Amino acid sequence: MQFQDVLPTVLDIAGVGGEPGFTHGRSFARVVQGEAEDHRAAIITGYYEGIDRCIRTARWSYIERPAGEADELYDLRDDPHEQRNLAPDDPEEAGRLAHLFGREYRPRRRRGRGVQGKYELASSGIDEVIVGKP
Repeated sequence: MQFQDVLPTVLDIAGVGGEPGFTHGRSFARVVQGEAEDHRAAIITGYYEGIDRCIRTARWSYIERPAGEADELYDLRDDPHEQRNLAPDDPEEAGRLAHLFGREYRPRRRRGRGVQGKYELASSGIDEVIVGKP
């Protein structure tokens, strides 16, 4: 779940949900009501002006760093505090997760949207099934 999922969830539970796509978020009412166990396959998050992006699944946390800096991969089951970077040991998993970013989240120059834009958290979910490790 992410912040943008709260409004669609509240409206869905209240029975006044909007059309699909009316907000950036997606209702997780089925999870709250015990009808589903999972909400999203993965999420992508990062600050609007930031150049680092993180993608997380139930098991993995992958942080893509700028050129010249080491990317990071953590197995959240074995290392929930993200202390041991596995990217050098598991380049296949790091590459699989990096591929999920797509073009939209590749580092590029962004124009700020005032003071709020400077600190805004940009994030989204990935709904498709991820092939491979969970």
